[in-house]
Amino acid sequence: MMEMAARQRMNNDRAVPPAGLLLVNPQSTRLDADGSVWRLFHPSGFGGKYWVGSQRGQRFHELMEQARYSLDPKKRESIYAEATQILHEEKPWLELFQEVVVYGTSQRLTFRPRADYRLIVSEMTLAGR
Repeated sequence: MMEMAARQRMNNDRAVPPAGLLLVNPQSTRLDADGSVWRLFHPSGFGGKYWVGSQRGQRFHELMEQARYSLDPKKRESIYAEATQILHEEKPWLELFQEVVVYGTSQRLTFRPRADYRLIVSEMTLAGR
């Protein structure tokens, strides 16, 4: 465990030890690859600093820049599909585990977990209301 500022400084300086491991959470409130994938693999993102594929002139970088400025949802989906295929093939980092999400609730509460892990209180109801 590291203090957050020291961790960020280590990442900014590209000083993660060669055999070092980082725990990151790619969750994004944007519900879009730009908010999760590009945040992590942008040239200055956590993974981008260490992966040549995220640098300017590389296909992945070009795709992500195209998608983030497109307003056409179908085009964005197609571009992100190609970009994530590159991630799948090149494997710029190794995912060691997927964190399990655990919720605690009561019979008084109507609650349905969301695939994006967001907790939207307006989607919940209390019994008798």
